[in-house]
Amino acid sequence: MGLNLWRTRRAALASLDVYLKSKHKKASTILKGNVVLNVRRALDAMQKMGKSNQQIIAIRRGICSILALLTNNKDFTRSPLISSFMKPIVSTRKKKPEYDKAWNISKLHDFESLKSTDKTQQIVRLHALALLEAHSILCGTKLASIIRDSVTVDLESIKIIVSKKKAKNGGREIVIQTRFDKTIYSFIALSNSINKLNEKFPGKQVMWLNKRNLQASEQGVRDLLRIRIRQAGIGKEYGSNTVRHSFITELRKTKFTLQQINMLTDHAPSSIIVDEYYNKPEHPLGIDDVINQSVPATLINLQNILL
Repeated sequence: MGLNLWRTRRAALASLDVYLKSKHKKASTILKGNVVLNVRRALDAMQKMGKSNQQIIAIRRGICSILALLTNNKDFTRSPLISSFMKPIVSTRKKKPEYDKAWNISKLHDFESLKSTDKTQQIVRLHALALLEAHSILCGTKLASIIRDSVTVDLESIKIIVSKKKAKNGGREIVIQTRFDKTIYSFIALSNSINKLNEKFPGKQVMWLNKRNLQASEQGVRDLLRIRIRQAGIGKEYGSNTVRHSFITELRKTKFTLQQINMLTDHAPSSIIVDEYYNKPEHPLGIDDVINQSVPATLINLQNILL
């Protein structure tokens, strides 16, 4: 038994003992009759005693794990009696985002530190470009729904078929990403990157994702993108909107108005932040650097709009 599980069970037993004493009952009464109903009543009583949501969650986990061992029933937490009671409690939990660490994304373009061959650096760079493009136009649910069979890659475009869950007819949506479409990926940044790669690797065919790589990935494109994320030095816990949310988090600490923040962090591709991030790859990618470059232009544009 792990130390954390042991502590959870011990704390649960202590809380359960307080409940049993208040009801003048013995511990064995929990195992008599409907055990799930007895656990539900115990949790309800401990909530009325003033236990916090975190304590209730820990107590439920500890009691259910103990009773599962005693009764050989592993489905306590799935019981409607307990799950219906715990649902509003669990939904109030808030995970603190650690957006400050997200700025390891600057390592996407820091390929000089990679101890590998030029060919490997080229592949990583090309896939990083594809990753940044996909993350700039697709929401997280669409990215998660992509599988190998959903993607077709040729010399001119990437075609992605994404599930259209909210459509009235429940159909499917076809998203076509053209390599040289200015509305999808920053045309200037993409052209510059491709030209640099062509100059460095003359005679090589520049492609982001080729059919051989797609066929080699059993789990589909998502695994391939995850590999490129890790090679670029980004933690796997960061999703598609991390960059934008990082700016929102930092800007809220400043004296900017809500209107100014919205102008800075609007959805891609109209965001000034995205414009700075993609169109000017020679600039540093630290959040302070990009804010210092983008904020003055935003304030000038805002003044012109107001005038």
